[in-house]
Amino acid sequence: MRGLVDWRGRAPHLAIGGLLSFGVVLAAATLSNWPVWQSLPPNDALVRLSFTHSGARSCRDPTPEELAALPRNMRSAQICDRGARSARAGQFGSISWGESAKANLHI
Repeated sequence: MRGLVDWRGRAPHLAIGGLLSFGVVLAAATLSNWPVWQSLPPNDALVRLSFTHSGARSCRDPTPEELAALPRNMRSAQICDRGARSARAGQFGSISWGESAKANLHI
């Protein structure tokens, strides 16, 4: 009978494979929660701001030499150079919130 499978010879291998799989899942679950890591100390906050600005644009048609130097997929009808002023945020250090700010922000 070709349709029947004899599991008696494979039972130890299946049990070992099941235990190894359970061990791997248990190890992954343990390592996902350990060690405990915190990026900032308690009661501290970090605000990151990110912005872009377009700046002044000056566009021109590319020369045949510039077009020949570029691969086909990078060729465009115009080359636009952007000049942007540098924008820097100051470093403010640690900001401590007053009690009224905490009440307004529901901290």
